[in-house]
Amino acid sequence: MSGTSTNDFVINNLDKLSTRYKLRRIKGLNRDTERERNRNEYYQNCRAIINKLSVRLQQPVTIIEREGTPYLVVPDGVLLMPTSLPLVRGKKAFFEPLPEIFELDYTKRSSENDTICLRFLEFWIQTPLHTHPELWQPKSGAPFFKRNVGDPNHPIIHYTGFSVRPAITPDGDLALRVHIANKYVSRDPLPTLISRDEGWQWKHKHFIYHYGYQWYEIKPSALSDLNVSQYSVSTKEGDDLSLLEFAIRESKKPKVMQPV
Repeated sequence: MSGTSTNDFVINNLDKLSTRYKLRRIKGLNRDTERERNRNEYYQNCRAIINKLSVRLQQPVTIIEREGTPYLVVPDGVLLMPTSLPLVRGKKAFFEPLPEIFELDYTKRSSENDTICLRFLEFWIQTPLHTHPELWQPKSGAPFFKRNVGDPNHPIIHYTGFSVRPAITPDGDLALRVHIANKYVSRDPLPTLISRDEGWQWKHKHFIYHYGYQWYEIKPSALSDLNVSQYSVSTKEGDDLSLLEFAIRESKKPKVMQPV
């Protein structure tokens, strides 16, 4: 169970913010040449490009349109930018770089400029929150919650948290929109050993999974016959590790006190 409330905090020093970006013309993703029934596929491909490149580059990217042509917006200085990306139904998007470098004006309000400002600010805000050692996030886009809880003897754990995103207010200001959130979780964990006869009762329910030092909300769909030392996962560096090895590597290590 969760609940939310919202507050907007206007950003008053927008003139102090500075970001440079470049455009890349996207080929193979022309909305005007697609049939009406494929319009949703166009927007699906746009979201896929934004999500995939943001993860790969670890930088904020977005897409704008000018006269019906989509353009990829990428911060200046991004290295190892791919020249293409596969899409659904065997399509591929190609990125043609343009030479101009643009200065992003956060004080300017227009549909195109707002799209870029909101995306860039969202990324700059979310990144430090995601790596903060005292916070955890159930899934991408979800609120952040404090790891510490209240009464340790209560059967229900109450996590308090928040989400924060840049937004345009009704008055046309650029603000940080903060949602106060709550999450309630049973204190009793899953059994350490689950037989196949028992597994069905846990399927499609929601649980908090401690994946190394990161916590996620998951929904089990099957019971694997591999243990944690056998189950293989791929890291973002391209390595294949057992789930146990990965959890150990990603877990936060205790600090070692050195004598003075």
